[in-house]
Amino acid sequence: MAYQQNIENLLLTLFIKSSQVFEDSDDDEDILVIWNLVFIMLLNLKHGAIFLRRVGSKNEIFGICSRYDILEGTVYLCCKRVMIAILSLKNELVKWPTGELKRMVHLGFNNIGGFNNVIGAIDGTYIILGTASLKQPEIYWNRKKKYSIQCQGIVDHRGVFINYEIGWPGSVHDAKVYRNSFFYQNVSTLIKGWDYLLGDSAYPLSTFHIKPFNNPVNNLETQFNITHSSHCVVVENAFEINNDSWDELDENDDSNSDSDNKSNSEENNNICNLNENSLKRAGELKRNQIITQLF
Repeated sequence: MAYQQNIENLLLTLFIKSSQVFEDSDDDEDILVIWNLVFIMLLNLKHGAIFLRRVGSKNEIFGICSRYDILEGTVYLCCKRVMIAILSLKNELVKWPTGELKRMVHLGFNNIGGFNNVIGAIDGTYIILGTASLKQPEIYWNRKKKYSIQCQGIVDHRGVFINYEIGWPGSVHDAKVYRNSFFYQNVSTLIKGWDYLLGDSAYPLSTFHIKPFNNPVNNLETQFNITHSSHCVVVENAFEINNDSWDELDENDDSNSDSDNKSNSEENNNICNLNENSLKRAGELKRNQIITQLF
């Protein structure tokens, strides 16, 4: 296990070293700091990278400074540069399934419990903030009485994220995040044929999102809910893994928050001009067809 961790740390170091974000810097002093940190990571494979220790543990930043004999600002700089490097891979690592990958996703979900044409499972979670936001702190106060931001994720049958939406304040309902998400706004290009998502009752029923029955009235509906839940476990597990590794975020600086830009996105909803009632009726019909196929 320790050997595998060392290999992963070395690969991360090599990736950071080759990333263009470090090559393009005009600040020679910053470059020197980064290369010093890379050198430190190479010498401390047993303890992992400074970045991994910062984001993957509950350690205070001063403990990290003491361990690696560096300044607090150096830790922040290292984490910022590594995050930029990792985010540069977003389009390569987080992408909607097409072609052969889409076929594999369909087969993977079918093997879980028999549902056909499932392209992903959707759910949401809170990312807890270490401190209240300086701007409108009340809107980040969630129903669990903590400051947070919303994270909506869609995963495939393996629990690998294929789409995500992050940044909405914690008080915002999951359904609103969903209706203003990239997926919902671009559903006509992402959902093909009979494809659909599986999710819980927080998200509205439609042909492209199938949710369980709120109040099942017969054995078929109850069995459907049980089978539906068995497929959705993959997204619940995916969030659980990430929640275990996320530390509290420091939200003292709102300068890069994009939640303000999202506040007007409801006005630009271009979901093929279909209203909620039409989507719900079509979704009910599709859900009944799925039940007929399954049982």
